[in-house]
Amino acid sequence: MTSSLYLLDSDAASLRHRVDILASDPHSRRALQGLRAELARASVLPLSEFPADVVRIGSQIDVLDLTDGETARYVLCFPEHAEIAAGRLSVFAPLGTALLGFPAGHEFTWEMPGGRRRLRILAVVPPAAPSPGPQSAILSNLRLAGHS
Repeated sequence: MTSSLYLLDSDAASLRHRVDILASDPHSRRALQGLRAELARASVLPLSEFPADVVRIGSQIDVLDLTDGETARYVLCFPEHAEIAAGRLSVFAPLGTALLGFPAGHEFTWEMPGGRRRLRILAVVPPAAPSPGPQSAILSNLRLAGHS
């Protein structure tokens, strides 16, 4: 039985764009096969319908490796923000691709550079809502002052 895979609409659009750009690079093509397959089978949802316990870009994920009993915590991110030593895992990494779109409790086997691993997603914390930036504050102040 295949579990449902969900992607946030904005994440799906950004990922498709990035995959299309990298598709012409022979070194990236093989690495992107898994991500391309996941994008093709995913159900894409707007934020208003997206389950809070499903992994998306910016989620904090606790993962149990059922092979050795080790647990790890990651924040899933785009490659330019990845730093595994700081717990920021790229969505383009094999484990990042494997986690994307699945809920807490999901168990799966995925091919990693070191061999097949059996994993379970223990917990998912969605990213915090973005705070209004300085531009939003300026626009709000202009509206309050009667400048639209």
